[in-house]
Amino acid sequence: MSMNKSTIAQAETRRMTKGQQKSILIFSPDADLARTLLLILEEEYQIVRETEIGRLEGRIASLHPALILVDLSAYSPDIVRQLEVVKHTKRAIPLIILRGYSALTPSMNETIEELADMVFYKPADVDMITQAIEDLLK
Repeated sequence: MSMNKSTIAQAETRRMTKGQQKSILIFSPDADLARTLLLILEEEYQIVRETEIGRLEGRIASLHPALILVDLSAYSPDIVRQLEVVKHTKRAIPLIILRGYSALTPSMNETIEELADMVFYKPADVDMITQAIEDLLK
């Protein structure tokens, strides 16, 4: 298979800009949702997925993501504690939360609203999430 100069130049440009892409950390215990978001966003951003709550804080510290997207598929106080760590770092990291319409206590709802820059209820429109990411990273 031979490549013309234009194809080679495009491939080289993609390779060079890959390292310059902003990183997004996706946390979701739902591996299928995380994989879907990865496929949608990987062209524009460097995507790192995490599915285990116990490793989330370490990933944030080592990656220094430009944005974090969290799927609250099963609400857990551990997740809120991790999100509070994110929001109280010296570096402001935009946070998008995906959540179901499950009934939570008013204080839980308030915590989620306070922590997140944006909240989407599932099933969420992928185009809206993509636009929100672009807006938050401008």
